[in-house]
Amino acid sequence: ARLEKVWGPGDGRPVVELKEVIDQLVEEYLLSRELDEAARCVREMNAPHFHHELVKRGVKIAMEKDGLDHNDSGVSCLDAIAALFSFLVKNAILSEYQVSKGISRLHKVLSDIKLDVPAAPAMLEEFEEMAKEGGCLISA
Repeated sequence: ARLEKVWGPGDGRPVVELKEVIDQLVEEYLLSRELDEAARCVREMNAPHFHHELVKRGVKIAMEKDGLDHNDSGVSCLDAIAALFSFLVKNAILSEYQVSKGISRLHKVLSDIKLDVPAAPAMLEEFEEMAKEGGCLISA
């Protein structure tokens, strides 16, 4: 609990609450696709050191949505989340380091995600390519 207080958001909210805020932000963005509004919400979280969790949860939610939705109507959720992270990096709201850290954390739980989304490994690889192309992930 003490560690959560030390590493939690800048405004003193508990980590659990911050994760709920991130999930709501991602869900809302994937419905609206409004970059400016999502950027405003990320800034309001006031937790730049916790943005890796935004990346991890955002990509995971997008993979789950794309894994369930088999129709090819418009832009995939994975494309949309990559566009969001590129926008946030270009506007100095999200750092490449936090994107990289979030992706690294996703790799660690990929076997769990794969249970719900069998295509998750390929989707994560695809996301990494999109992130590199969008300038929010530095090529290793």
